[in-house]
Amino acid sequence: MKHLISIVIPVYDVEDYLTECVNSIVNQSYSNLEIILVNDKSTDNSGVICDTLAKQDARIKVYHNTINSGLSDTRNLGTNKANGDYIIYIDSDDYISSNMVEVLYDLCIKYKCCIAQCAFTRDGNMTEPIEDLRDTQIYSGKEMHLGLIGKGTSRTMACGKIFKRSLFKEVSFPSKLIHEDEAFIHKVLYRAEQMIVTNEKLYFYRKNPESIMNKKFSIKKYDILIALQDRILFYQSLDWHDLAFATSQRYSVTIIELYRKTNELITDEKTVHLEYLSKLYKENLVELKKSPYLTSEKRRLHDDWKENPLEGDTYNFFEYFSNTKI
Repeated sequence: MKHLISIVIPVYDVEDYLTECVNSIVNQSYSNLEIILVNDKSTDNSGVICDTLAKQDARIKVYHNTINSGLSDTRNLGTNKANGDYIIYIDSDDYISSNMVEVLYDLCIKYKCCIAQCAFTRDGNMTEPIEDLRDTQIYSGKEMHLGLIGKGTSRTMACGKIFKRSLFKEVSFPSKLIHEDEAFIHKVLYRAEQMIVTNEKLYFYRKNPESIMNKKFSIKKYDILIALQDRILFYQSLDWHDLAFATSQRYSVTIIELYRKTNELITDEKTVHLEYLSKLYKENLVELKKSPYLTSEKRRLHDDWKENPLEGDTYNFFEYFSNTKI
């Protein structure tokens, strides 16, 4: 008997997309599934749709939050309710290829991995044939983290992956952060012995203008800094100083990007927010300047930002490190 796999789907105001999402899971080639829908107090008909879908398939379980608790807490609730040996997270405005679960599960079993990851496409058409490339790469230990700095193919997103259930004994999504994947992924990767990545595009990401990450800019976007700060400290505690320096560089570039967006788009207490970001930047720069990965050109640029965060072009951190030897 193949393992039970739990599919956790947080649901909030996605009445236009939810049925397509769930149908793509119900019709999987791998059938030993537990499908967990957690309705996070939706204000549209999403809750009703959840209950209707549950009546159509006994594998579907529905939980209704009495308050809107956010994506992290909703995922954590689904995880705690899960009975499967493996867990997959799917956002309720996305959908998956008919064989995604089977492909990822088989890769985990065949190569004895705790995590398997597929590629994704944006707003793809699920009816189009998927080219079976099946190029795979196996990473272990520290190698699993290289994709988080632009080297390697592991990625931050929780979606598009299958996780062995035992990885979550001491790991959960941080409550109330909108960049929950960034704050979660380095910790769960550390607990995995190895992971496998396939380049098959099996996860279909829909760019929903109403999703959390696509909504109007606000200081809630600063949550990414909390996640990156935590990752820097995490790597430092392991003496993985190369990854800590690289993450510190990303943190620095991210602060500048947030500073410029705040200056352009925020009106309430703008000065307070800009001073806060400037303080974080200057504190981080002290450690960052010890990094062996800053070229002289980039060092001058970061120094210039300290004096005037609005001057000078920013740069793509991931592109920079994809060509940097560490």
